[in-house]
Amino acid sequence: ASAVGVAFAAYFVYVMFGVIGHVCALCLTSHAFTLLLFVMHLVEARRVREPAAAPTRVTTSRSSMSALRPYAPVLGLFVLLAVADIAWASRSGAASPADTAQTAAPGALPPATSPTAALTGATPPAGESCGFDPNIAPIADLTPFTSGPYEGSADASAVPVIEIFDPNCPHCRDLGEVLEPIKAAEAGRARFYLIPYPLRNESVAQVMALKAAQPEGKYLQLVAEMFRRQDQNWGMLLPELVQSLDAVGMDGAAFQARLQDQATVAPMLAQVQADALAVSNAFKSRDGGISTPRVAVGNRVVLGSSFTPDCMARLIGEAAAAR
Repeated sequence: ASAVGVAFAAYFVYVMFGVIGHVCALCLTSHAFTLLLFVMHLVEARRVREPAAAPTRVTTSRSSMSALRPYAPVLGLFVLLAVADIAWASRSGAASPADTAQTAAPGALPPATSPTAALTGATPPAGESCGFDPNIAPIADLTPFTSGPYEGSADASAVPVIEIFDPNCPHCRDLGEVLEPIKAAEAGRARFYLIPYPLRNESVAQVMALKAAQPEGKYLQLVAEMFRRQDQNWGMLLPELVQSLDAVGMDGAAFQARLQDQATVAPMLAQVQADALAVSNAFKSRDGGISTPRVAVGNRVVLGSSFTPDCMARLIGEAAAAR
């Protein structure tokens, strides 16, 4: 059993360095103790096979238990590691500078609340189920969010509808499906912008890929492909990201090479950091938190409870009339 554990540990170390490209100190510590336990078993097995120097005497149950005492510290360390693993896995999804893509530039992404927050958002005032979030101030400057790809009206004076999303957020994918008929119905008087925000570091490389897709005209297709590939894990491994790029007609291998070149990844990461900070400043609630998805019609952020076709049509209509 110990040998099987070492084999699995070796495989996980290969995945860590050869596939993910990210070092987990807690994992390496756990693997080191797995190896230590295996070595202790080998030493014990060799000792047992050696001829006894004196006639073997029958040991009592008490002395047999005493023989296990040297293993108690190792068992204690395994228990400690198990508790640490559970605590580590249960941490909040707040961003940290641990992601490989961030190694080219210092600093972490803006803090974020849990990405699994429901679409309901803030509780609307009594008697009001369609409106704007009173906990988020009007956006002073929409320029950072209205210069990229969009769907809808070609008229520059159309109502901007800005949707903040993380490519791995299931609620963002669901909201996209809700808004599809709205985009078709309001295409004459509204522009719909999809703005990526990496709620967790696991999404940073995907946001980089989305930015690389813009000059190639593949942005919206890549967003749809990432939503299609969503699963229970937050984020994509690099091979799947490369496959996603290839699926929309981009060169996945070339993008992978860019990620592995520190000279090119540094400015890409800096841009992601700057864009994420702009989103955080504009869409954060009064307590400083931000979750996805978030939607703004004009310069006002919509209540999560208002993410319905009827309500969105009403808000867009009112904003268009005000113009």
